[in-house]
This record gives sequence, C-alpha cells and structure tokens, in this order.
Amino acid sequence: MPKYLIWFSILAIFSSLAVSKEYLPKGCQSIALEGTDIHIKAHADHLLFLHNVSESEIWLGNRESAKLTVDMHPGGWSVIFIPSEDANWRCVESQTGHEQQVPCQSVIALCQWPATAPRNVQFKSSLWLVENQSIVVAKAYLQRMGWLFDKVGTKLSKQEVKK
Repeated sequence: MPKYLIWFSILAIFSSLAVSKEYLPKGCQSIALEGTDIHIKAHADHLLFLHNVSESEIWLGNRESAKLTVDMHPGGWSVIFIPSEDANWRCVESQTGHEQQVPCQSVIALCQWPATAPRNVQFKSSLWLVENQSIVVAKAYLQRMGWLFDKVGTKLSKQEVKK
C-alpha cells in the first residue's frame, strides 16, 4: 500500500474523531437537556450556542416559528439570540433517504453565554446570528459585529484605548 494512502487513511480517521468530539468553550454555561425537545426561557443578555455532536445532519425545528428552524451540520455551531420569547425545538436526524425525530439530548450540546449586544442594535425577536461554523469562527464573527463576551476582556480593551 502506498504511503500516501496510509497517511490519507490516518487523516480520515482523526478527522472523523474531531467532528464527533463534544466540548463547550470556556465561559459558556452548560444547559442540561431533558426529554426529547429543547425548551429555552428567554434571557435578555444571553447568546445560546448549539453544537451538533452527532455524525448526522440535524434539523432543529422550531414549533412556533419556521424562521427559527435551522439545519446543523455534524460538528457545527449555531448561535441564537432570544430576547423576549421562549423557544422550543424538535431535533430531526437527516440522512440520505431517511429522516427521524431523535432526542435532542443525544445530538445537541447547549450552552449560554452572557453577552452584551452591540449598542446600535436592539433585537425585539429571536434571531439566528451564526449557523454551522466552528466555535472559533462563530465567536470571532460575533465579536466583529460588536458583541462583548467577557467583562475582563472588555475592561482591558477600554483601558488600552485610554492609553
């Protein structure tokens, strides 16, 4: 067997392990899921981070609003802001030629991150801010859009601006 095929096989194995790895980023407060659905109460200054920990595409179907339905790729992170209304989702596993409802707790990791919205933006309804990105890309995008995550980092950046 040629060396490049061996290396390709090893890379494929480690790539599949990386996709299925479950973790929550530091600072994101874990939310335990119970039952088959996701039920979230509104929190004005929190971003909700959802991580697809399965190896399948997962549809999060919102029962109240079709605009809050999202398709999550394996290993992908999506972020939603829920300012004023509660949110309820069902999880549907989608594989070629087959779809089935699955317990959300078996396919989604969920955490909330206290965050301050950009000053020039006021959200009156729930809104997907990021869909199917790595956690690094998702957080970088949100920071670029003006979201502030940690108080220490915010204070340091304000002090640095004054110097």
